[in-house]
Amino acid sequence: MEPQTIAQKLRSIRKACGFTQQQIAAVLNVDRSTYTYYETGKTTPDIHTVKILAELFNVSVDTLLSDEISAGALGDSEAVPPQGNTDLPETANRLTRAERELLLYYRALPPQERADAVQLLREKLDAVNEQQEKDE
Repeated sequence: MEPQTIAQKLRSIRKACGFTQQQIAAVLNVDRSTYTYYETGKTTPDIHTVKILAELFNVSVDTLLSDEISAGALGDSEAVPPQGNTDLPETANRLTRAERELLLYYRALPPQERADAVQLLREKLDAVNEQQEKDE
């Protein structure tokens, strides 16, 4: 099997997760065309962007870069150790578009901010439940 480039990996993983190029570009705070260039191989994302993409897609940086590192395509001689779970979420295709988008933004948050986001959602759910009880 032919090794995949980072461009090919980004495209296949994004599609497997059910995200659009526009959604990924919005999280990266870049134009869709910039992200499209990453997937077509016209440009290569910098290491900071690769780290963000790995987090968004729930794969390791090594998964995205493994063939690129061996080919020297990124010009970065430092090996990148695996991070996190390298399996794609099995339920990604069963999520609604809104659920996928929520997950995408959650993964884009710094780890210390994720707990705050979950707490905010809990508070929102509690408020909705209280309102429903009042309405009954």
